[in-house]
Amino acid sequence: MFGYALMIIFAIGMYWANRQYKTKGVAWGRPVAGLFGVLALVIALSRILYDLTGCEKDKRQSAILGKELRYTDAQFQYLGDYMKRKFAKHDVLLIASPKTAGSNEYADDRLNTIKGALKDAFDGRLTLSRTVHLKAPENQDGMPPMFEMMFTAEAFDEIVADNSDATLILSLVGLPMNWKEMEFWQMEDGKRPKLVITNGQVFELYDPIIQGYVNAVVHYNPSSEYNFQDSVPADVTEAFEKRYLLIDADNIAKIASENEGMFASQGED
Repeated sequence: MFGYALMIIFAIGMYWANRQYKTKGVAWGRPVAGLFGVLALVIALSRILYDLTGCEKDKRQSAILGKELRYTDAQFQYLGDYMKRKFAKHDVLLIASPKTAGSNEYADDRLNTIKGALKDAFDGRLTLSRTVHLKAPENQDGMPPMFEMMFTAEAFDEIVADNSDATLILSLVGLPMNWKEMEFWQMEDGKRPKLVITNGQVFELYDPIIQGYVNAVVHYNPSSEYNFQDSVPADVTEAFEKRYLLIDADNIAKIASENEGMFASQGED
């Protein structure tokens, strides 16, 4: 936008200087007009080159990703505050996506944003003890591994067994596809860690949430309208509610009644 403004200013300057030469005969009119013309041409060529090299596209993409990180920060600030009120004095284990070679910078920034938001919200009342990344199996026949192969019921149970000191599990990757086969559900109530889920499906989780096996879920708000040009609200609660729902046993009936089809009907699961 600034470049276009400069081009207009230089074009006006060129016209004005040329008029000074033609109407008043001032000697400096023509060279000044020429200078303004050259400057306008340089700005125009720079703008064309900028667009052709993808700089404008990169700038827009960077702006969008920046907004997504601000929404992520609000999401986990809000969730962290909820966890602080509901689950004080718990040791929290994060389950995150695999760390793979060549992973993009945004994935690292997002995880750092999540950890920072949680620590700020916990305010010392919960401990973020460890982050476990899913193990990525080796590529088979040159094909990247499917997520279902990385995150299985067995893998989840192994993570729980290897981190027995964790009293609350926060999964950033939802639940395994075969989640019903997890031995986690068979653990005694006093020994089974609390479970909070983000980035997962909720269709079959009505009963597990009501019964206390899943303590909370952050899910995308189906009524939200995504417009990447909109600004991110500065208020954490406003930003969260613009994108997400926090579902637990206290509000699931109300959310289910307001969002038909979000959860399986009785007899479907």
